[in-house]
Amino acid sequence: MANIPIFIPHAGCKNDCAFCNQKSITGQLVPPTMAESAKIIEEILQSLT
Repeated sequence: MANIPIFIPHAGCKNDCAFCNQKSITGQLVPPTMAESAKIIEEILQSLT
């Protein structure tokens, strides 16, 4: 069993603080779709086996 952390920009915090530029951290302006998240999770799960 593994914990797979996924950072979803601005999903928990809608603020845009100067010290936490989530666009520069992730390179994304919008959160990933469910399909994109599922693909990432599948890729990670495959690498764990």
